[in-house]
Amino acid sequence: MDPLLASKIQHKEHREWLEKLNFYQDEIRIFQNELLLVLHKHADNLSLLEHVNEYREIFQRKLDLLDRFRHRIVRHEAQLVPRVGSGENDFVGHNELRQELAEFEQQFDELKQNFRRFVAHND
Repeated sequence: MDPLLASKIQHKEHREWLEKLNFYQDEIRIFQNELLLVLHKHADNLSLLEHVNEYREIFQRKLDLLDRFRHRIVRHEAQLVPRVGSGENDFVGHNELRQELAEFEQQFDELKQNFRRFVAHND
């Protein structure tokens, strides 16, 4: 594949990925607010408090992971320009990142479903 075309495709994917990461970050912030509502509603329930704390930790780990993804995407984006001039391209690193993001999305969807059930059960 032409290195310039490949770089344009990768650049477009980077932009799309960053937008998705922003969406997931916003969604986690909404989940955190919902978690606070559940906590305030059932502040005296120690068992529920354990679940709330567990979700807080999970959400924080997901936010940290989103930040790491962002840094990797930005770093990969910065490497595109020099590669275009040299005729090289990093398909392997890009494809690995694509796969990791797909896995994240699948795991996030599962987390979202579990969290929605938890909130509905404790509403």
